[in-house]
Amino acid sequence: KKEGTLYSFHSPGIAVFLLPFYLLGLALGKGSLVFLVRFGMSLIGTFLGIQIYLYAREAWGRERLALGLWILAALTTPIFFYSIHIYPEIFVAAAGLYVFRRLRFARALKTADYVLIGCLIASFVWFHALKYAFIQAPLALYALRRLWVRDGAEKRSRRLISFLAPAAVVAAFYFILQRVLYGSFNPTSVSWQ
Repeated sequence: KKEGTLYSFHSPGIAVFLLPFYLLGLALGKGSLVFLVRFGMSLIGTFLGIQIYLYAREAWGRERLALGLWILAALTTPIFFYSIHIYPEIFVAAAGLYVFRRLRFARALKTADYVLIGCLIASFVWFHALKYAFIQAPLALYALRRLWVRDGAEKRSRRLISFLAPAAVVAAFYFILQRVLYGSFNPTSVSWQ
């Protein structure tokens, strides 16, 4: 929270994700609150570990190598550390790797896949308005390229809309919330600076 402001300078994405765990922890008592919030974070760490394993297996086609990489990544820093502490980086890493893996290796993507991919890429702004733009922009361009090159012309417009429209809704909802809370659509208004 900045001095003289009502709200934190952190983007609300991680808080929104952890809200169910927090509410359950409050309902079960103070002793379970920290455990359940950390459990929520560990689910994201687990998901990231699975994505690392799947990516390695699909990229190299070697099960043992993929398993070794998963063990190395999941049980060492930073993933192990981020899996029990409240930082947005692990969510963006997990979602980003999932999106990249699906775009790179899926033989065919359905309209629902493009909806999910668009929402996940757009959700990065919820975790930091500016910080993840350098991951968000290339992933969005890669998704658009995949959509344009691999999908036939007859499916292209429907899938383009299914990718862009939900992503626009996710981003717009964030910026409307930011405008209500911070009085500005400017991405730097939610910043420690």
